[in-house]
Amino acid sequence: MVGRDVKMTVERGQWLTFSLPIEGMEQTEVIATYHPAYILWQEGEVYDRIRAQSVADFTIIASRLASGL
Repeated sequence: MVGRDVKMTVERGQWLTFSLPIEGMEQTEVIATYHPAYILWQEGEVYDRIRAQSVADFTIIASRLASGL
């Protein structure tokens, strides 16, 4: 999606810029996070950790949306 490999262990939770060929969206940002199905397949401590990371990612997204950026 961003035109390169993304390392989830390094870039998860960070805003990544990529270009879209759509007027006004030339420099769009996305945040790297886990797919919901991946989270549900985890168990125990791994599930708790990955779910908490995902909640943090969506908190970042909600904050940006609330700020109007």
